[in-house]
Order: sequence, then structure tokens, then C-alpha cells
Amino acid sequence: MGDRDIAAAVSFLARQPGVRGGEIAVLGESMGGEQALAAAGSDPRIRAVVAEGVTGQQLADHGWLPHGAAGAFQRGMEWVMYSAARWFRAASPAAVQVWVVSGAGHTRGLATAPRAWEDHVIGFLDAVLQP
Repeated sequence: MGDRDIAAAVSFLARQPGVRGGEIAVLGESMGGEQALAAAGSDPRIRAVVAEGVTGQQLADHGWLPHGAAGAFQRGMEWVMYSAARWFRAASPAAVQVWVVSGAGHTRGLATAPRAWEDHVIGFLDAVLQP
């Protein structure tokens, strides 16, 4: 469902008179961030994504995982996910940034450090949305 919502929003933006092609960014938090990343992979009109809290977990959150096969499987999946994220960042360091807001909980970066969040996100978007 999220993919259709994002596609509709991007189509709406693309029709606006002040929007130039290649200047559309998508921002999502938590599951919305995951949807934004997926949409960017399939919609060439999306040039940038800001995705905050896409996994919702930090290393300290893994204590709930069982110690049997299910826990081992989940830990393996997360290792693959984090390894892939590092690979994407290494492949395109100018286009991928990872920023951790110290002391912020899940999707609380803006609330925790509003000025730094704004400066960082606007700076990133200005850099990647240049024609």
C-alpha cells in the first residue's frame, strides 16, 4: 500500500510548477523510511531519501532475541542488512550518509536535536539535489 501512496505523492509533486525533474526527495520515519527507500529503488523520479529509524533497533535492543535457532536466524539477517548498508555507503559515499543522533530514541532525532537535524538534513538534500 505504501508504494502506491508514495508514487501518487511523487506524481503530484512532479506536476507542480515549481518542481524541476530530479529534485524530488522523500522523507520517512520507521516503516515509512523503509517504504521510502523501496520507492527510490523503483521510481527514478525520486532523487533523494531521508529515512530515519528504518530498522527501529540498535544493538542494545537485541536483548529480546531468543538464543535458539530463531534468534540466530534474526541476528544473521540483521548482519546481512547492516553489511549491505555499509556496502552501499562505500559504493557511493557522496550520496549515502549515515548519521546517528546521540541520545535519540527511535525516530526521535528531530525532537532530540532539532537544529542539528535540520542543518544535517537540509545540507544533505542541498548537496544531492543539485542539478
